[in-house]
Parts: sequence; structure tokens; C-alpha cells
Amino acid sequence: MAERMTIWGIGPKLAVFSFAYSIIPLLLTSLAPGFFIVSFIPTHAFRVAGVILLAVGIPFWAASAIAIKRGFEAGVLCTKVVFSLVRNPLYSSIILFIVPGMLMFFRSWVLFTIPLAAYFIFSRLIRDEEEWLAKQFGPEYLEYKARVRSILPIPTLK
Repeated sequence: MAERMTIWGIGPKLAVFSFAYSIIPLLLTSLAPGFFIVSFIPTHAFRVAGVILLAVGIPFWAASAIAIKRGFEAGVLCTKVVFSLVRNPLYSSIILFIVPGMLMFFRSWVLFTIPLAAYFIFSRLIRDEEEWLAKQFGPEYLEYKARVRSILPIPTLK
């Protein structure tokens, strides 16, 4: 566990590992587009879905980035606005909305494994960030962690 966490958290590691994985499906799609391109769904349907995902994801990401910057500089735990929906809204916006939104324009089914791989990588790396937050904020973070989901912005039912 890191004694000091930067404002970037696990983001750089997540980006490097996700990008490394992305090379495989990108290469597969470019070598065999006939096999990987989804042709039975109209192109405009993918484009509309991509625009919708990006229209949701980009503002969600921006609100997250602003809140993280303010909270980190003030040394406080962010639990309001987008953080009341999901504990990791920055990563959530990228994994659930922005990357899939961009991938919609390529129409390759194998590319949609990239957000799945990013989620898998995230779920392994986030442990360090969560340990640091628990050490930093103690019971406040542990209560927040029990109440709010990690990546899916869906309310928990209790």
C-alpha cells in the first residue's frame, strides 16, 4: 500500500495495463475485420449509441475530476454529487461510458472486451487506493464504502 496517494490514484496503472490489453483486440480487428465487425446492426445505431454514451460519460467524468481536485486539495473525502452515486466516478465514467462510446464507432465486437478488461484490471488495482482511503479517513470511508457501490452507479438495495 502506498503511504502517499497522488491525485491520480490508480489511474496511470489502469491506463497502462488497459492500453496494453487494447493492442490485442485492435490488432485482431484490423487483421480480420470481416470476422469482428458487427454488420447485422445498422451503422447509425452504433453511432447514436456512441454519442449517447459519450454525452453521459464526458460530463460525468468532468464533474468527477473537478470534485476529486477540490477534495484532494482540501484533504476531504468526496461523498457528494457524483460520489453519492458511485465511489469511483472517474473510473466508472471511463469504463462504462467513454471507452464503450468511442468503441461504438468501430462496430467491432472484440473491441468491447476492452472495457471488460479495464474493469478486471480496475478491480485488482483499486484495492491499494481503498486501503489508503481507509487509512486516511477511517470510519468515515468505511461507512461510505459500505453504502455506495464501487463502479456501477446503481443504488444498493438494503
